[in-house]
Amino acid sequence: MSTREPFASPEFVETELWSYEAVTYPTEPAGALTFGAGAVKLRYRFEFDHGGDPNRVAEGGYNVACAHRVADAAGCMWEARTCFRPKVFVHRLTDLGGSEPPMWAHRDPGRSEAVTARPLLRGVKVTADDRSYRRFWVDDALLEIQFKYQGLTIDVGHRGGAQVAVRVSGFFGSWAHVPMQDEGTVPIWKGGTLQAPVVGKEDQVFDPADPDEPEPDAVPGGWFDNLSPIVYSLWEREFLFRNDATWDREHPMYGDLPRPIVFRQVTGETGAPQSNVTFRSA
Repeated sequence: MSTREPFASPEFVETELWSYEAVTYPTEPAGALTFGAGAVKLRYRFEFDHGGDPNRVAEGGYNVACAHRVADAAGCMWEARTCFRPKVFVHRLTDLGGSEPPMWAHRDPGRSEAVTARPLLRGVKVTADDRSYRRFWVDDALLEIQFKYQGLTIDVGHRGGAQVAVRVSGFFGSWAHVPMQDEGTVPIWKGGTLQAPVVGKEDQVFDPADPDEPEPDAVPGGWFDNLSPIVYSLWEREFLFRNDATWDREHPMYGDLPRPIVFRQVTGETGAPQSNVTFRSA
């Protein structure tokens, strides 16, 4: 696991959400903030929810908090704070709603650059230890990962287009080079060079002429290798307004039912009025 200090950018990111019907949230002071049908512009940024003890951040004992700010029809600014478990950034690695598959970071300069150029979260530590096996594709390799003693590090960067780029580092597991053909079949390995998805071996190639390497029709791969970082795209709607994490004494806790989201007025700040965002006092 990386020893980098966790970092959350203090800058807000602008985005836009869409609703087909009006949605109302409670407010403080007592009232209701209604998002009308259509597009609503808002800003968000991440924080670390450490349960009142900042020392827990360096130890990896925290939730991820998200602050949402939105201007109403009068230009008044409102903010809500939600919390969710950092494992969301691991669970969505194989998000079926995405249009791009996960890739090795060293083969995807676009998303890797997004993580570096405008970081939103950096060095988020996640321990995955449910002991289950999972198989999924990354680029042209099929991975078999046992989620046991997996110490992962998450970095998130703003990408635009209602998406963020997520880099997951620290996986170890087994892999095989089995790219899918257009017709959905898996071709037999025919030899040639291959960039191994293994940390510290990015320049390694497989040479079928070498007697120590696999036969030409064998599928190259590895067992329990330390894999290179993986990048993927995540829709902002997967974490915005997600509010299922809290604290129980000294431990972060998670529930199946989301906690209510309350908007509080931000004093001393205004924004561009939005006619379909209205406040009504109680």
